[in-house]
Formats: sequence, structure tokens, C-alpha cells
Amino acid sequence: MSVKKLAVCPPSIVGNPMLLERVLAKYPNATLWKGGRITDEDMLIGFLEGHDAAIVGVNEPITDRVLAALPELEIVGKMAAGCEAIDFDAMKKHGVRFGYTFGVNKLAVAELTLSFMIAGLRMIGQQNLAMRQGDRPEMRPGGLLTKRIVGLHGCGNIGKEMVRLLKPFDCTILACDVKDYIEFYKAVHWVSHRTGSCLPGSKRWNLPRAAIASQRAFPSLKPMASRRRFVGPPPRFQPTSPKVTAERRQGFTFSSFAYRKGH
Repeated sequence: MSVKKLAVCPPSIVGNPMLLERVLAKYPNATLWKGGRITDEDMLIGFLEGHDAAIVGVNEPITDRVLAALPELEIVGKMAAGCEAIDFDAMKKHGVRFGYTFGVNKLAVAELTLSFMIAGLRMIGQQNLAMRQGDRPEMRPGGLLTKRIVGLHGCGNIGKEMVRLLKPFDCTILACDVKDYIEFYKAVHWVSHRTGSCLPGSKRWNLPRAAIASQRAFPSLKPMASRRRFVGPPPRFQPTSPKVTAERRQGFTFSSFAYRKGH
């Protein structure tokens, strides 16, 4: 279809010179939202009125009421993660098409995750805070990511990209997802999000309460519950200690945070 008039809602586009330049190069007459995030139906209706195409972000409510008020709207594109604010039944009902490219940010998110893993193991955050407070810590060696056990919550585009980036570190991967990525699971240790057990024939890891946060690595980060039931430190695993030598560090890394095997 040929777009006649495009409305651009996300501040992440309007406020980003590079992205905005690309949008305006193709749609020079695009209408740009200059306010904050749109979370109200009436506000969204008022902005999209008279447009046949729209780009939305995280919060814009594409509901039955909104679509009923915008009969000229033919297509909605999304630039954000998650589609919780979009009523796909309503879009089908009103004949509005939906455009979304999965995995476009997978490398950026995976690289950021990898940087957090290394920062946590090396205690970069702690060192930085200490030095800003005038301290000069002498014995905080941190730990290696190489040969760690790494747990992944989710094996979609980002999870698979994490496995690729971790290959040079020779890590053991424990993967968990509510979906069945059978071919992917053959290359990693799959952990059931319900029982904590692995696929038949593979090494068994019982981690029904695996950790998703280490307050030692990031003191300001509060432990948070996961919808896949992973919360708190795993049984028989304890935070790493600076006194443990590199030779004894047979550790466990989960969601960017490190633990060593307890006895």
C-alpha cells in the first residue's frame, strides 16, 4: 500500500536525529508527536486523526475504541518491544494491518547484557563507586566469565544472540523458555520453567529457584521475581568472595550475575 499521511508517535524516533532523518527521508510530510508518551485513548485519537498510517511505541493504546474513531487508519507499525497495548482482535475487526520486525535490537540488547555480566563479575560498579568516594581498593580481583555456567531466561532472538556472543567464553548454557525451540535446545542445556529439569539424555540441572540478581555485584539493584519462577539465590550456591582464588572459582552466572558453588 502507498502511505499518504504518516503519524509518528514514539519519542524514541522523534527525539533521535538519526532515526528521524531516516523517517523524513521516506515520508517528508510525516506528522511528529512533540509531547511526552501517549497513554490516553483520546489523546491518541486526536493525534492520529486524518492519518492512514501510524508508527507507535510502547504505550499507545491501539484499542477497539481508538480504531472505531479512526476509520481512515489502514496500517500501524510498531517500534518497541512488546505488544501489550495493542488489541489485535480489534485490528482484525477494523481491517487495520500491523507491521513489526522481530529481532531488530537483538544484538544491541545482547551486547549490553554481556557487558553487565562482565561488569558484575569484575565488580566494576563497586570499584567505580568506591573510587568516586575517595577509596582506592587494593584487593578486589573479580572473576572470569570464561567457563562459567550461564542461565538464560528466554530463548527468543535476544537469547539466541546471547548464546552466539558467549561462544568464545566456552560457557555452559542453561536455557529456559515457555516456548519449544527444539533445535536450539539441542545445543544448550534446557531447563524446564516448571520442574527445573533438563531434556531426557542431557545433563540434569535442578534450578527451580535460580538467581536473577546479586546485590553483591550491584548493591543498588533489588532482587525481583520472574514470571518464570526464578527468584532468589539458587540452592547450594552462594555469592562469590574476593578471597576465593581464580583456581577455585567454578562459578555460576545467571542473568548477568555470578555465584560460586557452595558446599
